[in-house]
Amino acid sequence: MSVIAKQNDEIKRWQDKIVGLIAANKPLSDILEEIVVIVETYMPDTICSILLYNKLENKLERATALNLPKEYLLAIDGIKPGPDQGCCGTAVFRKQTVIVTDIENDPLWTSYAPLALKHGLRSCWSVPIFSPNQDVVGTFAIYYTEKRQPTAEEVNELSSYVQLSGIAIDYKRSEAEINKIRYFDPLTGLANSNLFRNDVEQAIKEAEESKSSFAVMFIDMNRFNVINNLGGYEVGDYVLKDVTSRILNCIDEQAILSRWNSDKFICLIPHTTKEKTEIVTNKITEELSRPFKSDHHEFILTTSMGICFYPEDGNEVHQLIKNSEAAMNQAKRQGMNESYYYTTEIDGALTNRVVMETELRLALQSDQFMLHYQPQVNLKTKKIVGVEALIRWNHPTMGNIPPSNFIPIAEETGLIIPIGEWVLRKACEQLKQLEIEGCAPLRLSVNLSSIQLRQSDLVDKVKKILEDTQFNPENLVLEITESTLVNQLQLTISQLSELQSLGIQIALDDFGTLYSSLNYLKSFPLNILKIDRSFVHSVATDTKDTEIVNTIIRLGKTLDLKVLAEGIETKEQAEKLLEQQCDEGQGYLFNKPLELKWIRELLEP
Repeated sequence: MSVIAKQNDEIKRWQDKIVGLIAANKPLSDILEEIVVIVETYMPDTICSILLYNKLENKLERATALNLPKEYLLAIDGIKPGPDQGCCGTAVFRKQTVIVTDIENDPLWTSYAPLALKHGLRSCWSVPIFSPNQDVVGTFAIYYTEKRQPTAEEVNELSSYVQLSGIAIDYKRSEAEINKIRYFDPLTGLANSNLFRNDVEQAIKEAEESKSSFAVMFIDMNRFNVINNLGGYEVGDYVLKDVTSRILNCIDEQAILSRWNSDKFICLIPHTTKEKTEIVTNKITEELSRPFKSDHHEFILTTSMGICFYPEDGNEVHQLIKNSEAAMNQAKRQGMNESYYYTTEIDGALTNRVVMETELRLALQSDQFMLHYQPQVNLKTKKIVGVEALIRWNHPTMGNIPPSNFIPIAEETGLIIPIGEWVLRKACEQLKQLEIEGCAPLRLSVNLSSIQLRQSDLVDKVKKILEDTQFNPENLVLEITESTLVNQLQLTISQLSELQSLGIQIALDDFGTLYSSLNYLKSFPLNILKIDRSFVHSVATDTKDTEIVNTIIRLGKTLDLKVLAEGIETKEQAEKLLEQQCDEGQGYLFNKPLELKWIRELLEP
């Protein structure tokens, strides 16, 4: 075999090795370094370098070179493509090979010639590296310590390695993009749930070896849908990025934060204790309690956080995540801006919730529910003008179960839909019966949950109940909460408008508890505004609450709405509300919720 044949065979063997490295998914730096070694081996007296092109920042970076001086490498790292930026910067700018035989006197090298000459570099040629789809992904440069230009044979030899470099760079970048999609959240740049699971798995291995512990913290942003519904998804995305930034400021660099889904985050905190973790949760709560501002909007959010520890609360990935989420849900049930540490009692509570769901289904079938009615009075005349229907559950073995214990479960399971229909039908039947017995028609208020409001056939169902019971729609008030109001904005407005067109009145309950809805109040078809009991409680003693209540009443009057205050317990509260021209009220001062027979007695002349 001739010398040339042997050389070609050797080159082919090296090229196959490069292809093998690419196929074996070796790091890009290893592959490019191998290419540099081959080129410098088969092209004697050359110094080779490969620079990657960062298109996003429009610069050349991350040089692979074995024999270029470090000082020179640092100088060319970050070079911007341009018409006079040495061989490499100009090659990317022109998208063609650039050959300079005399660095000292060539105008392309004005900025870099002194440093190149200092290190004995006299000539250079640079070839832009193209990906298979013809995007520039880097440059392949050959330097000489003498003034010369490449031969045709050298150009031909180099072309295959330039092509292999392009394939390797493109492959690795494609792989990086795929991994970015697979493992990172595109909005926040945080690890997604897939990568987080891997991180927890790795943390378990490291903790086993070091006999250490770590915490998993589940963070939920309460009522985040309000932002999406009121401000739009662009505002929601902006706030999520701000949330991410604020949480990152509260944790150290070793902690791993992930966007779990939607408005939920999860964090791994290594080498920590309950005391240290509590400091972090307090910082996060404080940071996220500050208003979020975007354009003309300002939002206040609350958080619920659940924390569990490895190994005491679980030693498997799914167990740790599940337990931290269970603790978060427990925190949510305790109120806003709460954090809760996992305990085994939570599992018992979950079991009880499953039992409660089963019992709720049986309660519907076996007529265990009943209705009480709380009178609503005209504050000026003290006469009853209406009643609010309130469900009660008399369980055969557990006794009377408060609504606060079963309504949340009914909403989570969807049972609130048949329960809500039962309440509306039963209330209409009973109030109609009072009319038949000779009592004057009475206004009836019934609560409507957000889940019921999302039913496409809600209006038809209400219309059918009214027809079946012969109850006058003008005497029916459907009450919704502020959080319900801003869920699925357009659907809500449409549903309420259709209900109102039947003659039904719409009341907004718990008004004032949800921040930033004032600007949107005028858009909704409402008839009655109910002031939340939290403001009424101190209306006669707290000047701030007095002013809030006064503002709500004035707002209601401006929008031509009837204003009703709930939770009135003292004469002083009633007098203060009347003084501020509140129309109606309900509360223990007038009457607690009563069975129908006691309402009948109150209505008798």
